[in-house]
Amino acid sequence: MTRREHEGKTKRTWAGSSAARFLRVAIAALAVTALHARAQHGPTAGSTAVQPTRPTEILDPLRPVPAYPAAAPCGDESEKMKEVRGTGSGEVDVSCSLTLPARTTITKKIVYRGSAASGATLNCTCDQSDCTTLRGGILILSPSGLGRPENITVRNCKITGDVKLNVPSFTYCPEGITSLCRDKQPGFDEWVRARAPRRITFDNVTIAGSGRDRFYVGWGVTETKLINSVIEGEAWGVPIYLAPHSSRTLLKNNQIRTVTTAPGLFRTNERESISIDGSDHNQIISNWFGALNRGGMFVYRNCGENGSIRQTTPSYNHIINNVFYYNNYDGPKPAVYLGSRNGNPPGFEIGRWGSYCDDDEGYPYGSSADDRDFATHNVVMQNEIVKRPVADVIKSLDWVNNAMNLVDGNQTVTKGKWPRPPAGCYVRGGEKEFILNGETTEKFMGDDGSPNCGKVTCHDGELRRALAEHHVVPSSVVATPSSGPAATTIAPPTAVPSTDEPGASFCRTRRVPIDCQINGENKGCQQTVSCPAGTKVVGAVAACNLENGAVTDAELATVPPHFIHVARLSDHVPSGSCFVEGNAVIGKIVNPSGGGIFGAARTRNVPQSAVQTSIRGIAGRTRVAVGCKEYDKNGGDCHIRGWLYCR
Repeated sequence: MTRREHEGKTKRTWAGSSAARFLRVAIAALAVTALHARAQHGPTAGSTAVQPTRPTEILDPLRPVPAYPAAAPCGDESEKMKEVRGTGSGEVDVSCSLTLPARTTITKKIVYRGSAASGATLNCTCDQSDCTTLRGGILILSPSGLGRPENITVRNCKITGDVKLNVPSFTYCPEGITSLCRDKQPGFDEWVRARAPRRITFDNVTIAGSGRDRFYVGWGVTETKLINSVIEGEAWGVPIYLAPHSSRTLLKNNQIRTVTTAPGLFRTNERESISIDGSDHNQIISNWFGALNRGGMFVYRNCGENGSIRQTTPSYNHIINNVFYYNNYDGPKPAVYLGSRNGNPPGFEIGRWGSYCDDDEGYPYGSSADDRDFATHNVVMQNEIVKRPVADVIKSLDWVNNAMNLVDGNQTVTKGKWPRPPAGCYVRGGEKEFILNGETTEKFMGDDGSPNCGKVTCHDGELRRALAEHHVVPSSVVATPSSGPAATTIAPPTAVPSTDEPGASFCRTRRVPIDCQINGENKGCQQTVSCPAGTKVVGAVAACNLENGAVTDAELATVPPHFIHVARLSDHVPSGSCFVEGNAVIGKIVNPSGGGIFGAARTRNVPQSAVQTSIRGIAGRTRVAVGCKEYDKNGGDCHIRGWLYCR
């Protein structure tokens, strides 16, 4: 987002004026390489190491969630109803359930403040589509000492004001007192998520009119739903903004067609339709996106804004079964932009102007340690792109550190379907990584990489488990010499009896190591990895180091199933490659002369195919060939490491 104070108001400085923005854009056009070459904290350009946001299961609450009863009705003749329907502006706090009559305009902002508002509903009555209008908007927040609001539902309303869910006093630093700032402490993401609003639902609402950020999901807000709704009108910010440390928002069956604009003569800061700013585990499913001339969905981490550390990455987001409608626009703004900033926010740094990525420096974690986005483990599948080639509108600024994203099964169409057909589901660790509505698959791998059993079924984008999970002890490895590169034979694994499911003795999934390394040899390393007798391959995962060094446990742990990922590129990218049974990652550079006036940073020239590939066509085999290779005048070094899953 652009600079804002903790209540979301724009700082009124000359540096933020239209003239200053125009000057920044003009100078930036002559200094693009200097921006790209800004000093980055953390890994070198050749490294693809990431700061992983943890998988969903680990983010589950550690303590039971209190069951809030439904709030009592306000009553048609109550003082609270009279206050809500009264004339004038201002705010009105509500902690009871409201049913508003049709064709009524509410001019005040409705505020749900603290845990006292939990369980409340707001139902706006409609008369032949003429619904109650909330001109003042809605604010749901967790003030200090008042707890957090949970389980609030808003239905059937037309909202011409902004909608904001927030933690007003915890998200930014007190001026000049950084030692007191919660976001400067490790674990801030968990801290703020334990206090921010949770389980807030907006169903069948229309957000219209004009304003800044029309639907703002603030810091640490979790399990928000915006479903069956329309976002239209005009925004001079972002129509939908998912703030840092927010998580598990569901946007489903919505029509998003807000026109974004910007104040000022030159309009240099017109924004995309959805900003996913360091927010994770969100589901954007079965929506219609129009008005895409400023971009669709930008996935990034706004490093250092207001000096605040972003401790989470924009990861594990599922963008499935949406329509991106292009009628006349054929410009460069993507529909989905994975890693859209990567340490270079809009503008540049001269004094206090422009880039603010260094404003959070000095701490060994999050965006303070490394400015880049690390938009990883996102799934972009089953989407329809109207009239534009998929490759033109699903992009990344840099595929090297915005890696391990699954972009597949999207198609160009001449006319998008609406309403959307039921959505499919991505299955992390499933024998099928993507299943259609109504289909079932069996899992072989848990989120921690351990062997896993259990069937899951897709219900319109929602996975439901059919069986419990079971685990086994990993296989042991016995190395044997061969005439060629190192080969491996596998000792049968030991199964652990399961107590999770009546009648099941153990999980049948076995995990077999892949581990092949060579140093100072241009011929590379190859091996054959076999399943134990009586079992066949159901999946695999692998990581490669194509320069000096070995694949670490941490690097392998970040790779999703059915993937080969290059954790370390060769210093000469085209000289390195690795493979699992014909599925190869082959080093490549596009536009090797660089970009911009003086040439762009090298990693931006590396395509996604040189960093990762899916592992396909191995199911049902009893063994697979794996290997890696790097050519160097002094002899190449490479390492491929992973797991073969057998059942």
